[in-house]
Amino acid sequence: MMMWLCLYVVLDSPLIPLPPAVYARLPRLVKSVFFFEFPLYSKKLAD
Repeated sequence: MMMWLCLYVVLDSPLIPLPPAVYARLPRLVKSVFFFEFPLYSKKLAD
C-alpha cells in the first residue's frame, strides 16, 4: 500500500491536471514554481 502511495505522489500533479508521464519528467524547480510543491509540504513517508 505504501509503495502505491509513494508512486502516486511522484507521478500526480496536485494543482493542474497533467499526464503522469509529463509531470514525472518535470524538474523540481518547475514543480516548485508552477505547482507549489515546496519541500516544506512534502513529508517523507515511512517505509
